[in-house]
Amino acid sequence: MSGFTRDFSATGTLHANVNYTLQGTTLQNLFAEPKVEATFNIEKGVINNVDIVRAIQVPSRDGVRGGKTGFNTLAGSMRLANQSYSYRQLQLVSGPMNAAGNVDIAPNGSLSGRINSELGSKTVVVARGNLSVTGSLKTPVLK
Repeated sequence: MSGFTRDFSATGTLHANVNYTLQGTTLQNLFAEPKVEATFNIEKGVINNVDIVRAIQVPSRDGVRGGKTGFNTLAGSMRLANQSYSYRQLQLVSGPMNAAGNVDIAPNGSLSGRINSELGSKTVVVARGNLSVTGSLKTPVLK
């Protein structure tokens, strides 16, 4: 992640299929507006500065900041265009917690999106939450 931003970090083993398009009238501006589409699967990782379990167990009117979310798998698709990132069909599995959603990152680093999550087993749901993703890469907020 540090190759893209120092404001956000995650770990895990990444498997991805990526298609990219570069256009430019000169070699110097070839990389100015890249277009990237990817599908990915990350295994055995951690998303830092985001705690989905705490956000659904102890919701706060001001939102939940900080923490971390460990996961067995995180899969989805990503599109980069016009310096904006769109993550779609996100599926996160972490032991007894499952989450799904979409997240957008604007060129200035601001976040928007929704995450639906459940904590429990197949027969008993302990907590459920429909979370809004706001804030920025540096300070994400789950409400």
